[in-house]
Amino acid sequence: FGGSKNRLGTYVPPCAALLDCEFFATQESRDVANGIAEMAKMAIMKSEELFCLLEEHGPRLANDKFMPNSDVDGAPSRVLRLSIESMLEELAP
Repeated sequence: FGGSKNRLGTYVPPCAALLDCEFFATQESRDVANGIAEMAKMAIMKSEELFCLLEEHGPRLANDKFMPNSDVDGAPSRVLRLSIESMLEELAP
């Protein structure tokens, strides 16, 4: 395993995460909602800011599939960034 902490059946985190927000528009609403549920689990464990953002914007983000509702709407990108950072921290060796 090349000195890796992980073993068979576990996950090795990526060195980078690339996300095209347009991808969400191609997904079924249920899949987007399931993703938000995973984000909520991370928020409960690791990030009060993420939790508050999901509490305030979660239903809209699910309905709009993470598309901003104006040029100054930073909620979708902030939620995604915090979610990715929290997950990478959780999975770090």
